[in-house]
Amino acid sequence: MMADNITIRMMDYNDIEEIFAIEAECFTEPWTKESFKYSVDTESDYSVVAVCDGRVCGYLMLRITYDSADIMNVAVAASYRKKGIAGLMMQDVIGYAKNKGVESFLLEVRESNAPAIGLYEKMGFKTIGRRKGYYTSPTEDALVMMNP
Repeated sequence: MMADNITIRMMDYNDIEEIFAIEAECFTEPWTKESFKYSVDTESDYSVVAVCDGRVCGYLMLRITYDSADIMNVAVAASYRKKGIAGLMMQDVIGYAKNKGVESFLLEVRESNAPAIGLYEKMGFKTIGRRKGYYTSPTEDALVMMNP
């Protein structure tokens, strides 16, 4: 089921508090508010938020380096999951990056995060490697995924 009235737009400073609340809800070792502010300020980053019912309900941070891009952070608030929001954000940033000449995308994901892995595979990502003990709290390997 798709959520109604979803807007995908660039992240800005006014979003940081809502983003940080989602980050703390979703991750055992959340990024700092300064990390999000840095992404807003950095020319090579294209970071977006999904706005649902007038509130930030998700975000995705992409860093472009020449003809490749790293998907650095993706999260959707628990109450808005399974509504296609992460997929909409992925489509937005991939489209934007391809228009900027990006040819390949890379990301890491917890090997136990089946919903995210399923989304990434649907978006054309393939597992190309593993980073042992990449995540902590709890310690877990990361799958390295790439598109194309």
